[in-house]
Amino acid sequence: NAVRDNDIYSGFDGDALVFTFQRNGEVSGNRIVKGSISLYMNRDTTCRSNTVMNAPTYGIHVTLPSDNIYIDANRIVQSDASAIRVARMDMNDGPMVHDLQQIMQPPPTVNTDERPQYRATGIQITANRI
Repeated sequence: NAVRDNDIYSGFDGDALVFTFQRNGEVSGNRIVKGSISLYMNRDTTCRSNTVMNAPTYGIHVTLPSDNIYIDANRIVQSDASAIRVARMDMNDGPMVHDLQQIMQPPPTVNTDERPQYRATGIQITANRI
């Protein structure tokens, strides 16, 4: 899945572009005004060549567990919090707690693509302008 070359304006005090539970995904060439890009629990995903302006929180927010996430060549202008944040999802509160706890449980059967329950490997942040 991909989100490419969009102009997005948000009046919401949070995420303007949310990319969740994706594999081999791409978020590229987008222009976000007054919102942020959030990548929640993705695998093998690229966030490249986006412009984020006047974000009320983080410019780009990556939630763990995630792995093989590439944050490259983005431009972040005047975010109210950190320009790029990589952080573990808080499992103790919020409406998605039960769903997230179920998702993060190891699979009942062995899978050829089985990875550790808590994933945070292969995250690369390069050549961004902040």
